[in-house]
Amino acid sequence: MEPRTQPNYFDLMARLGPDSVQKQEHTDVLSLSKGDIVALVLLTPGAPEEKEDVYEYLCRQYLDELGAASRGGYRIRHLFSRLMASRSLAPALDQVNAVGGGAALNLLTKDQSKALIAAVRRQATFSGDVKVLAYVASRFGSQSAANAISQMKADEVNKVVLIPVFPSYASALCDFSSSLWKGFQKGGDMSSVDTTWISPSFSSPGFAQSTNDRIEQALQRYPGSIRNDVHIVFVARWSGQSAWIRRSTKIPAQVSETVAGIVQWSRRDYSFSIGHLGSGRFRPRNPFSIRTQLHMLRGAGKRAVLVVPVDHVSEQLDSAYRIDVQLRSLAAEFGFDEFHVASAVNCHPSFINSLAEQVTNRMRPV
Repeated sequence: MEPRTQPNYFDLMARLGPDSVQKQEHTDVLSLSKGDIVALVLLTPGAPEEKEDVYEYLCRQYLDELGAASRGGYRIRHLFSRLMASRSLAPALDQVNAVGGGAALNLLTKDQSKALIAAVRRQATFSGDVKVLAYVASRFGSQSAANAISQMKADEVNKVVLIPVFPSYASALCDFSSSLWKGFQKGGDMSSVDTTWISPSFSSPGFAQSTNDRIEQALQRYPGSIRNDVHIVFVARWSGQSAWIRRSTKIPAQVSETVAGIVQWSRRDYSFSIGHLGSGRFRPRNPFSIRTQLHMLRGAGKRAVLVVPVDHVSEQLDSAYRIDVQLRSLAAEFGFDEFHVASAVNCHPSFINSLAEQVTNRMRPV
């Protein structure tokens, strides 16, 4: 399928905010020799695997939020993060149960890593003397980066390809990913490992194509008589202090351009808008809040809406709960007759093959 007009697929990594990302040192292309063991590391927010993991999951999230909002010492932020996690543990456990548990969500990322390995092996031009393995390193979830590093050492990995599968406009996650490997290198764990970093998955043409397929699949759930009148709301989370978000009158460029790429590859014309999926309850604090979007659509007479997440490539815990549970309830409250949510791209072949092409372009046999 050809796009309506050729999308300008941008390199999101060149536009990330944190200086540590811009200054990240890595080899642009990995030179592969006989006997090399290459690790493909999927960097993801992650989810708690068991209910016993939810407390630490919350602690890590709150620690990031406090780090972004405060210059206080680490010990103070650490203490407050644990206090906040204790207070929100019970509702968080309810949320995990409501979306089917964190293990099911983590399995989607594991499946992506397996599909990516298979695609890379199909596309690779290097010989079978080079071994390629996949690992998942999550910021908040149970599949921790430390565990990934430990397994990589045991596997004697000597080349690394970092693959972020989260939105580049999530500044805390970007800072985590950019500093993670540098920290391990300084500690000696990965000091002799050549590393390269590919652009986030959202710059891939396969992401736009796959998202359109998910949209088409979701539209089949609507009665044929209203299918062409369904309004699509692309939802994303983007970073910034809550006060900044309340004042903001602009959608981040990365979000707008991601949506533009999707629309350009679409098979049909449809009305659409972009909604901000903030944290906590949906409050109309800025013109892009998802609550504001639904209120305006209902006021304009729309009765059918399709929500399309564009800031992750597999279902994530917080987004899944806010969209599938909270947002669905809000849509019913507003009186929408039809409300559905498009699936993430997950292991869609177009997305996986495009991602594999990015990976193989970073590896050169010698």
